[in-house]
Amino acid sequence: MITMVISFLAICFITALKNNELVYEWEDIMGHLIESGEYKYMDNYSAFMPPLYPYYLLFVYKIFNPFTAGTMWLVIANFLQAVLFVGAVYFAFRTFFFGQLSLRLLLFFAAIIFFPPVLLSLTKVSSFALAVSLSMFFLSFWYRFAVLKQRNMIVWFVVVLCLAMYIRFEFGLYFILLSCFLPVFTKKWYWNLTIALVVFCLVYSPWILRNHNKIDLAAYSTSFQYNFSKGNNIQYDLFSSYNMPYDEERNLRLENEYFDGVYASEKEKELYLQSVNKYYLNRHFEHFVTNSFKKVGINFLQYFPDYNLFPRPVFAILYSLFFVSLFVVVLVASAKKIFFSLSRKKDFLSIFIFVSFWFMLFFYSVAPLPRYALFFYPFFVIYLFSVHTNYKSRVV
Repeated sequence: MITMVISFLAICFITALKNNELVYEWEDIMGHLIESGEYKYMDNYSAFMPPLYPYYLLFVYKIFNPFTAGTMWLVIANFLQAVLFVGAVYFAFRTFFFGQLSLRLLLFFAAIIFFPPVLLSLTKVSSFALAVSLSMFFLSFWYRFAVLKQRNMIVWFVVVLCLAMYIRFEFGLYFILLSCFLPVFTKKWYWNLTIALVVFCLVYSPWILRNHNKIDLAAYSTSFQYNFSKGNNIQYDLFSSYNMPYDEERNLRLENEYFDGVYASEKEKELYLQSVNKYYLNRHFEHFVTNSFKKVGINFLQYFPDYNLFPRPVFAILYSLFFVSLFVVVLVASAKKIFFSLSRKKDFLSIFIFVSFWFMLFFYSVAPLPRYALFFYPFFVIYLFSVHTNYKSRVV
């Protein structure tokens, strides 16, 4: 295990050295944060992305930049993402398979941390690494609290939940979904759950108030209209991971550079994209419906031939076959455990995986991208190890 982790971290450090530049929106966002401490994008106060990841980068910059040269602070930030990820995966394995250490466990552990698309994504300037790490802690602390009845885990769960909500909106929906089937496992924790929800709202409210004051929008994020337009327009390419919003009325592909200096505030940009989306829905509702079904299919197939991590077209096919096989096995195994098991004992992991699969399939079909399946990949591998372990124990 130790040798495996050291090898993983060595690879991550080497790849982090190559990802030592701020590009695209991150260059603009971090420029404003470093210079003035204000979270802006294209000179406007922004809520396009939740603030945890930009402020994580700023924190690392403040700590390490005075003692390092050039963009070495960014290399450190990317490397720390990998350290957090391997720690989160290890904590998840300890949570669900405490006391087990076998060759099979090490193989499944390696299948997560050395999976090439995950490995290459961990050390990039992207919120993916922090999001997937927080998701592992999120699941682990919830399991310890709800199933293992470890009372003190509610504190850690609230901490992770609050951090997670500041990096991706989906964690709030996860919280609601998990709360719906919490009574299956316990009837004694509603008071703690109520406290967790109150704390969650109190911690989250400053971001809403900030957006209301700075942008005049009491919203979590201003990215919904943008993402909706990316995935719903008459020029949408079903097999591409690089679609952009399109204004049909003006026959204009809305590249990111278009918005630079055109709109005086993010609220104006949001209202403009809202009008673009309304125009599309009013004129092409049938296209919207049929395209939505197709995107669900693409989300299941995970076939993106132009994805930049694939050096050759054959890799896109192999990637698709791998994920389709993984989805089928996970879905069948979890459904069998939930609906056809002779045991009356409810299996937490099976229910969580079953709900997560359908959530992933439909929620991310607004504008499918490969990284969304990668976000759930560690969950699915851990569940496969659980199924494999139970099967081996029955055979023995």
